Amino acid sequence: MACIFFHFLQPCDLFRSNPLRRHMRSFWILSIIVFLSVTYEFVTRAGPDLEIVHFSLVHPSSPLNLSESISIADRRPDIWESYGYWGPTFNLLISDGLVLWRAWAILDVSQKGLRRLLSYTIMSLMLVNIGINIADALFDNISHSVHLYIGAIPLDWISLVVSLVVNAFATILIGLKTWYIHQHNLHQNSEHSRVRKILLILVESGLAFCIIQILYAVSNALEINNGTKPLSRTSLIYAMFTAVANGCAVCSISIKSVSSSLIKVKKLHLKQALYPVALIIILHMEISPVIVTSGLSTAEPEFTSNAIEMMDMNLTSISTSGFSQSTI
Repeated sequence: MACIFFHFLQPCDLFRSNPLRRHMRSFWILSIIVFLSVTYEFVTRAGPDLEIVHFSLVHPSSPLNLSESISIADRRPDIWESYGYWGPTFNLLISDGLVLWRAWAILDVSQKGLRRLLSYTIMSLMLVNIGINIADALFDNISHSVHLYIGAIPLDWISLVVSLVVNAFATILIGLKTWYIHQHNLHQNSEHSRVRKILLILVESGLAFCIIQILYAVSNALEINNGTKPLSRTSLIYAMFTAVANGCAVCSISIKSVSSSLIKVKKLHLKQALYPVALIIILHMEISPVIVTSGLSTAEPEFTSNAIEMMDMNLTSISTSGFSQSTI
């Protein structure tokens, strides 16, 4: 939560020091929505634990028996859990939409037919992603008790796979862009240029996150209908990948009942909440490795018609130092 708040303050400082452009206002609104949804998610996840502390320690039902007070407090109707699924859903949809938009923005397709096909594919993927995730949130909201006791459900796995397909498709699009950059800059054969191309794929496409999502999907599939086994190996692996895939290094484990010693794993969802904020910073500061500058001939290549500015970091630093020495 502190990490989300810190990254939210970064674009605030950027917008304070620099004028807010028209095309950045929508990103500013999206960052506010993401921050509010993460805050809402944090409140709904912390509410049940605070409620248990209140009814077991502050106002216990059985002052002389702590175990019984905790058991009674834990069996109270959980009004928080049913409202805790919409914040992560909004964050996931916003982030997946920005991933596709980012891929489409830097991939300037010259052929109208191919451009139309890609636009229809992107819209179809996003509509399916929205429908599946909203259906998953509705199902979890209506029958959250079933979701908590069973663990992972098939609809959770389907929504995860759909999100993975969206990110993988964006990775393929930016991979095509990266391949064109490689062909366009064959004369730059330095080691730094090769490292920069590798970093370009990782930064712009989220390839590392796709790998994490694949591992998360496998653990999610193994966890389906496995929630009745307390502290099983699969449950612990699933909880670990849940924490990593959702951008959080901590998963909270609370005791379901002291008398029966059943354990339930509560997932703290922060799904890709940092991506919209990071994208705002990249676009506002214009520090992306792929910068569209001016138009070129559209005869070739097939996937772009713009010149790409990818200056070598060593050359830039040398020219900067030379300018500084000449100034002195």
